[in-house]
Amino acid sequence: MSRFESIKFWDQEVEDLFQEHGLPVCDAALQIREEAETFAKWISNNKIRSYLEIGVWTGKLISALDANLNFEKLAACDIKASTAFGLPVNLPAKTNLFHGNCLSPIYVNWRNKLGPVDLVLIDADHAYETTLRTIQVNAALKTKYIALCGISDKHRGINGVLPLWKELEGEKVEIVKPHSEIGLDYSTIGIGIWKVI
Repeated sequence: MSRFESIKFWDQEVEDLFQEHGLPVCDAALQIREEAETFAKWISNNKIRSYLEIGVWTGKLISALDANLNFEKLAACDIKASTAFGLPVNLPAKTNLFHGNCLSPIYVNWRNKLGPVDLVLIDADHAYETTLRTIQVNAALKTKYIALCGISDKHRGINGVLPLWKELEGEKVEIVKPHSEIGLDYSTIGIGIWKVI
């Protein structure tokens, strides 16, 4: 998509920082460019008009998606962990932001008030138990689709997502593309989309 060209995704600079610090401490979308572009095409093809992103890091992905797709309802949940590294969080002005834990009772109240959401992307704590609980909470709150980052079998540091993804039953779409920006012919992340209803 045209407006993705100027967005910094997980490139060699991000990879070098990840290798050095164990964290991708960079103002970038922490996805593989080709996977994010394919994700955006899926969103467009499936007429997704409302979007909630849990775990935005610095806001690059949610901003790029909205710039291309102009969601009618846009929301985010984040603890703003990137600010601990001096990195800003920049979101589109129309974003309804919940600053806090996506498993808290306060989040559930906020999410109920937000109303139905076509698509929720979970890209926060990649541990099995917390990802499972996050799926359960959002599946119960009028969500059509839930997407997960980290379904690649060659992931690094996001071990809980793949086994959980395999356990989910029903209609699923896998977006797994080579991480070519760091010279690999396989995915290190992967996005899975699960149809809730």
